[in-house]
Amino acid sequence: MAKISVIVPIYNTESFLVRCLNSLQRQTEKDIEFILINDASTDKSLEIMELFCNHDPRFKMHTLSKNEGVSIARNKGIDMATGTYIGFIDSDDYIDSNYFETLKKALEESNMKIAMSTSILLDYKPKDIIDFRKPNVPLMEGGASSCMRLFERELIGDDRFIEHCRFEDSAFTFLMHMKSNQMIVSEYSKYYYCSDNIDSFSNKQWYSLQSILDSLKIMDYLQEKVTSSYSSYQEKVNEIGLEFLLDSAEYITMSNIDKKEKVDLLTQLSVLIDRKYANVKEKEVTFGSIMIDKYTKDCNKEKYSTMDKKTCEDSFKCKVKSYIK
Repeated sequence: MAKISVIVPIYNTESFLVRCLNSLQRQTEKDIEFILINDASTDKSLEIMELFCNHDPRFKMHTLSKNEGVSIARNKGIDMATGTYIGFIDSDDYIDSNYFETLKKALEESNMKIAMSTSILLDYKPKDIIDFRKPNVPLMEGGASSCMRLFERELIGDDRFIEHCRFEDSAFTFLMHMKSNQMIVSEYSKYYYCSDNIDSFSNKQWYSLQSILDSLKIMDYLQEKVTSSYSSYQEKVNEIGLEFLLDSAEYITMSNIDKKEKVDLLTQLSVLIDRKYANVKEKEVTFGSIMIDKYTKDCNKEKYSTMDKKTCEDSFKCKVKSYIK
C-alpha cells in the first residue's frame, strides 16, 4: 500500500504524456503510486505508458475496452487506489517535483482532509485555512479543479465523479468542500496547467444545449446532496447554480455561432431556467452578496474601474434579468 495514489486518465495525449509522467517520476515523495488509466487511446500513448510501467514499479496501468471519458477513467483509478491520500493530474499537465510531498505534509500537520497548492491561491499563504462554512467563502473558492488538491481517501468514500457529463470535476470538488468544511493551503508547489493542447475539453467551445443540460444535471446532483446531507450549504449551492447559468449565457452570447442559433440557445436556456429554478431565480437576482462582489471585481479588472458597488449591483441585476426574463 502506498501513502499517496495519483490517478492519471489518459486519452491520446502522446505529445504531452512524457512530460507529465516525467514530472511524476521525479516526485520527492517516495511512498507513492501512479495509476495510469488508458481510456482506449489510439495514438502512441499506450507505448509511452508501457515504457514507464516497465521501468518503474510505482507506475500501474489499466486499459479501458473503449473510450469512456475522464469521469469513468478517474472512477476506475479511485477503485484501484491503495493510498491513504488520492490526487489527480491530467495527462497534458505536469507538476513540480515536490508537489505531492508538500500537499501530504500540509494534510498530516493540520489533520485536515483536503490540501491545495499555494500557487493558484494568490490571496492565501501556506498554512492558511479556507473555511467553507463562513458566509463570505463560496464553495468555488480556489477554483473547481480536483487536480490541484490532495484528498484524504476516507473523505471521498463511496462518492465518485458523475459519468458522461461535462463539468463533473466541479461537482466532485464542490461536494468534497461540503463534506470537509475546510481546506488547508500547502507550501508553494506548482501545478502547470497546459493551455496548448487544442484537443483538451477546456479548449473546446462548450456553448451548446447539451452543455446547458449538463450544467443543470450538475446542479440537480448538488441540490440532491444538499437536501440529503448538507442543508447548511443550500444558499451557496444556489450561488453556484447562478454562476453556471450566467456562464452558459455568457458563452452563448460571446460565441461566433449563427445569430439565429444563438437566440434559440438563449431561449432554450431561459425555458430550462424557468423549469428548474423558477423557485429561486428571483431570490438569486436580488441576493446581492458574494456574487455581486465577484461581479464588481470582474468589472474592475476590465473597463469599469470606477464602477461603485451600487452601480455594479444594478448592472448585475440587469444582466441576470436579461438572461432569464
